[in-house]
Amino acid sequence: MTKCGGCKKYIARADIAKCAKCAKCGTVYHPFCLKGGEEGTPNWVCPGCVSGNPPPAPNIDVPVAEGIDSLELPEPVVSDGRHNSTANDTTEEFKVELGLEIRLFREELSAVREEIRLFRAEVKDLKSSFSATEERLSTLDSRVDVLEKRVMEGTSSRLESVIAELRLELN
Repeated sequence: MTKCGGCKKYIARADIAKCAKCAKCGTVYHPFCLKGGEEGTPNWVCPGCVSGNPPPAPNIDVPVAEGIDSLELPEPVVSDGRHNSTANDTTEEFKVELGLEIRLFREELSAVREEIRLFRAEVKDLKSSFSATEERLSTLDSRVDVLEKRVMEGTSSRLESVIAELRLELN
């Protein structure tokens, strides 16, 4: 894991892409530890190299032990009640971001619920409108049927009477 050359805190692997790396000494810095430096340029030089006092190079090479006797065991880590501040900071950032995301989700969910409520009201209005229209159509259909019957009944007798009158006049 890499440490920041400014604050000496560990840098998460996911955040390394956001950090600046010195072209001379290879030290990595958080963007907020640089306070407005030129961290975006490819040939960026850290403040230590600019002043002539580069920070010590990160100790990446580990000597290979020749035998078990030369192997030194690390000191056991004793919990003193303090936690890694970088992990706590990251966890707090995630909590804040998660809280904001949940708040936005709730707002969007409320908006969707309101839209669904309005949609249901509109569908209800459409149903009542269709029902009223269907009633009017059935009423008109029955009235047309009645009129057709009257025309058919009245026309045949009327036509017969007109034909009979015309025959009498012809005769």
